[in-house]
Amino acid sequence: MRIEIEEAIEASDLVALYDLRDTSATDEKLMINEMIYDIALEELEEAFSLGHTLDLELPKERAILRGVYEYAFICLEQSNHHSATACFEQLADICDKESFKVAMQMLEAVAYKEVDMPSFFKYYCYEHEAKEDFYYVSFKEEVYALLEEVKSLKS
Repeated sequence: MRIEIEEAIEASDLVALYDLRDTSATDEKLMINEMIYDIALEELEEAFSLGHTLDLELPKERAILRGVYEYAFICLEQSNHHSATACFEQLADICDKESFKVAMQMLEAVAYKEVDMPSFFKYYCYEHEAKEDFYYVSFKEEVYALLEEVKSLKS
């Protein structure tokens, strides 16, 4: 493992880890991804315990949100709906940016209803034009009905 990666891991520097991931070989990328997810989840837990919100405009906080989002999306892809639901719910609660909050609520509903990935893109999300920064924001009308259904189930 390169010294730069070791230093970034030791410092829990998610911004540096994302930069290093982009320039790494495939085997290093996998290891860096795991470290990003571990650190991001720890940082999210700490922010919640302190009652903080996270700001997408701040590089470190954006990296935390991105890391947890990527982890949650992997959980969704692997049909680990419980973990995906929990992560998307926390992401929606900890960031005040409206487009991010709404997108996380939509994804939380999809995970809660255990929608598989092909169905997610077929029925709920415009896959190719749907990203703002690192997260999907362009959803089809059907997802709003799903969101309302989930809200009523949870209340």
